[in-house]
Amino acid sequence: MLMKKATFESPELVFIAVRNVAATTAVPGDSAQFNPTADIMGLDVHTANSGEEECYAGIWSETVARSKHGLMQVYGYSTKIKLGLSSSAIGDFHKLLDNKSYVVPIIAGKSLAGQAADQDSHLGFVISWSVTSLADSLGTTGPFNGFIRAL
Repeated sequence: MLMKKATFESPELVFIAVRNVAATTAVPGDSAQFNPTADIMGLDVHTANSGEEECYAGIWSETVARSKHGLMQVYGYSTKIKLGLSSSAIGDFHKLLDNKSYVVPIIAGKSLAGQAADQDSHLGFVISWSVTSLADSLGTTGPFNGFIRAL
């Protein structure tokens, strides 16, 4: 685990070393999940699988080829998070989307801005820190600002 100490100019950040076992190269801002069924050491991460989004690992902080190791951000502020819908409001909670490498807002069960659905509030998540509107609804146009909590 690598921790970047908070200062008056920058927030605290936490990274872990993991291995990319997805079918493709990971790029900064891609979200991933741990691979609980095949990896007993907790090092392997891949694109989200249906039904396993509770294993959210964080976002890649660097480009990492398939089967290679790299750093993943698991806590703190980031400007690289990829969004899977065209817009997000301040305070929206986000989670992984099935079979994708980006996050989407949690909608079901949300009653007020800044609240996650009850069934998702214990999972790893991302919170929007800015109003975000992307031209591309697939999360490939650009990143948004948010707070990652995947520990």
